[in-house]
Amino acid sequence: MTDRSETSADLSSVLDLRLRLSLELGRRKVTLAELKSIQSGSILELDVKAGEALNLVANGAPVAQGEVVILEQGYGFRLTRVYSPAERGALR
Repeated sequence: MTDRSETSADLSSVLDLRLRLSLELGRRKVTLAELKSIQSGSILELDVKAGEALNLVANGAPVAQGEVVILEQGYGFRLTRVYSPAERGALR
């Protein structure tokens, strides 16, 4: 069994790792034929309704939920819920 100080030391050694964060607006499965027919101006209907929360995804795994906010010079993301480890596993 490890003590708390060893666990903290282990965690601190990975805190500078970089993660790829992305916002997931929605999903849709398409066939190769549908993908081939997509062109500029095409509209793809997603599996979410307007105004629904977006998922914050870290390295392919959903970690939180929130909403887009408008800032002075662009956009931001306000977290409204952080998923527990069990929820993250179920959302994959």
